[in-house]
Amino acid sequence: MRSLSRTRAFQALRERQRVRLSRKPEKVPAKGWVNRLQFAFFSGIIGLLLGGLFDFITSLIRTFTQPDGDGQFIWFLAYVFAGLGALVGFCFGPRAGELYAQIFALDDHGSSNATSELIRLIAKTLLVAAIIWCVLLIFT
Repeated sequence: MRSLSRTRAFQALRERQRVRLSRKPEKVPAKGWVNRLQFAFFSGIIGLLLGGLFDFITSLIRTFTQPDGDGQFIWFLAYVFAGLGALVGFCFGPRAGELYAQIFALDDHGSSNATSELIRLIAKTLLVAAIIWCVLLIFT
């Protein structure tokens, strides 16, 4: 009797794991162009906000360090981040949010997927380029 209840418990556990794994975003493919465009739109909006934040902070620092400057506001990173976010959102679908999570993440949390490595590489390159752009804009 005890082995029968243990067998049922294992079967119920396997069924719950199967249901849980089938609901993961990595396992659910994006259906059609509409979903891809939706991911691209939302990822582009997040990139626009993040790039705008970088540009705004850079302009504030530039204003305080160079009070005699011309006071021009340059919106460059907002466009770059929005375009790259839209491209990544269209290509990677539901995994596009990982790009913004990896920009400021210090470790990779043990994920070794090929797409994860590509997203991590894009995110770190984007962060370095943004920092270089901000430094060059502040001191020129």
